[in-house]
Amino acid sequence: MVYYVSVLVSSGYLILAIVAIIQLSRILLYGHKLLSFATCFLLLLLSWSIFRCLYFGFGHDYGLQFDDRDRDLLFYGPSYLQCATFSLILVYYEKHLKRTEKWRESKLCVLAIFVLSIAILAAVNI
Repeated sequence: MVYYVSVLVSSGYLILAIVAIIQLSRILLYGHKLLSFATCFLLLLLSWSIFRCLYFGFGHDYGLQFDDRDRDLLFYGPSYLQCATFSLILVYYEKHLKRTEKWRESKLCVLAIFVLSIAILAAVNI
């Protein structure tokens, strides 16, 4: 029973990764800006879903024999990516709520807080 649940969860994350790859390829194909919120969000989503797919597909109770460090990386690594994704969503809403004139004034401060918060979270947990 646990095997089937793991396969189902791993397949769900694999489908999510495939959707992210398709969306990223559409961004490249149609010539959208590469440095945008959508591209960053999709890259974070892709890496997060690949980590989770590997953890549930190979490293969770069966499959390949990972040592503890690798299993911890596969389990806790997506937590940092998930925090970065949610923080990026907050930066996106901050940009669109402040509009253009106020966003230009606070852009550096908001992005510095974003990077600093992710770095502090990673440093504390590693």
